[in-house]
Amino acid sequence: MSLRTKLFIGGGLAAVIIAALAAWKRKEITAMATSLMDKAQWAKLIYDTAGAAIPGISAAGRVLLVAHAAYESGWGQVATAARLANNIFNITAGSAWKGTKLVEKNADWEYPLGAATTAPQPPPPATTPWQKDAKGRWRRRIDQVWRKYPDYRAAILDYWDFLGPNQNGGRYVAARNALQAGNAAVFASELSKARYFTLPPAQYASEVGAVMSTVSRFLAS
Repeated sequence: MSLRTKLFIGGGLAAVIIAALAAWKRKEITAMATSLMDKAQWAKLIYDTAGAAIPGISAAGRVLLVAHAAYESGWGQVATAARLANNIFNITAGSAWKGTKLVEKNADWEYPLGAATTAPQPPPPATTPWQKDAKGRWRRRIDQVWRKYPDYRAAILDYWDFLGPNQNGGRYVAARNALQAGNAAVFASELSKARYFTLPPAQYASEVGAVMSTVSRFLAS
């Protein structure tokens, strides 16, 4: 094979590789753009649905509601409860819930003394499938039973009622007031007090606040 032929073949192969890389990059960029567009469309859908479903909710309250839903559900696409039950706020179905339910097997970890404890823990009963995590805390896998809704409107209406005086003994009312004010930090603090989540309140507020900024950009575009 002559040097010219080798160079021709080598150059052709290089061109093919370059073209393939360019096509892959275009596909990657297109996928990213599609993902952003989908999130923006989803945010606008939840924002508009909340406005139509909840009389008197403020614009700032709707933005924070969308951010909370996006954070809890992975923009409606990640959490099982959101994908299969339209439960975009990850609200579990306790004994008071009379509606449809979705059971997710091995969905979460249960800590007998709470996830935040660092105190030495005695071994749990041998009859249960407990195991230790990296911090030496006993835990076991548990099923989660989620509230299931026919659509996003029903989920939003129940969420608003869940935070109000008619459910949970009214312990989320302060959180709903902060939501209405669009104050992510106070909202997270009040949710923590009412035991909505187990993360440190500052971390939860920071993460929800970051999503809220993204939602605001989407709604402004």
